Amino acid sequence: MRTRCLTSLVWTFWAAVGTTTLGCVGESNPTIKCEKSGCNDGNPCTEDQCVASSGCKHTPTDSGSCNDGSACTTADICKAGACVGGGAVSCDDGNPCTNDACKADSGCSVTANTAQCSDGHACTVGDGCTGGSCGHTGLAHCDDGKPCTDDTCEPVAGCVVTLVEGRACSDGDACTLGDTCKQGSCTGSPFGCDDSNSCTSDTCEPTSGCKYSANA
Repeated sequence: MRTRCLTSLVWTFWAAVGTTTLGCVGESNPTIKCEKSGCNDGNPCTEDQCVASSGCKHTPTDSGSCNDGSACTTADICKAGACVGGGAVSCDDGNPCTNDACKADSGCSVTANTAQCSDGHACTVGDGCTGGSCGHTGLAHCDDGKPCTDDTCEPVAGCVVTLVEGRACSDGDACTLGDTCKQGSCTGSPFGCDDSNSCTSDTCEPTSGCKYSANA
């Protein structure tokens, strides 16, 4: 078969248009031509080459940085010719009153919820999420109903009960007097109901006090 090699003029022409012609042009076997721009497949995870016998060749690579197109991944890397995310983006804002999610096209999104929570204050009750924040519905009731204690509330410790000594009080017994607080309890001193009348029986009822009954 008659074969003619390209002249230097033809080589100059192909160089001018950015094309490398490989081999000679045969009458029945045209030379494979590889344009430099034509071998770029736009994939950063392949090595693009022009091979004389076959034309463009794209070899997968595990090196190089890339972008997998997802806003929910970070440190994207090439692996076997494809771009994969190196890790997941953390959308957690540390707020128990929000639901945190990630969408590939837009990234992190935050939505307020109505979950249970703690506002960190021991003197509140009914804690719950509203409007993306943790609030409460009321205050803790620390009154123990005892006259011989002072009841307070501390933000960290909660209800605090302090014993009070010597405070005047009522022990609820009508047969005592001088009731005062001692070691957290209200106590009084018993008193007598003797009316010095031999014709009466003298007693004391805790609810009503002294009672005098005539003797038969």
